[in-house]
Amino acid sequence: MTYRSLILAADAAHAAGDVRVLAGDLLSVDGRRVRVANARAPALPPDARCWGEAALAVQSAARTEALIAEAGGVKLTPEGEGADGVALARVALGGRRDLGEALIFQGLAARRSQTDWDWCGAPDFDRADGPGFGRGPQANAQFMAWIAAEQDRQMRRSLARLMWESGSSLESFDGS
Repeated sequence: MTYRSLILAADAAHAAGDVRVLAGDLLSVDGRRVRVANARAPALPPDARCWGEAALAVQSAARTEALIAEAGGVKLTPEGEGADGVALARVALGGRRDLGEALIFQGLAARRSQTDWDWCGAPDFDRADGPGFGRGPQANAQFMAWIAAEQDRQMRRSLARLMWESGSSLESFDGS
């Protein structure tokens, strides 16, 4: 979808039934892909870099779906194209509330900037483009994703150490 074709659709409100959520920050509106211009959600599997990011991405997509359903639809304000060629647009829920800002406030997305937010790394509370830490029910989402990733790394190290000490290999491990 080109930026021009999105401009033609910008003034029209789109009913919730015309909008399909592909990811927390990616929609299909009347069959055209539109990315939320002011927010970047964590990546869904298989593109997620850790299972904490993947879990948060599923939450972000589910919340996006719920917000659109509650609002009854969206209104798009085009803002160009992303590097991937997908149209960028500000998305107003029911013509009023901004979807990107709602996701950021709830800790389910970071502000879109030149550098990607690292959902798997240690929390960087000094970055102004991060999720809304301390503001909303999902405020510490990135911190929780980091904790989950750390627990995953520790579990993998423990399992590897146990297997090495017992002389087992991954092929002989049946999970019981």
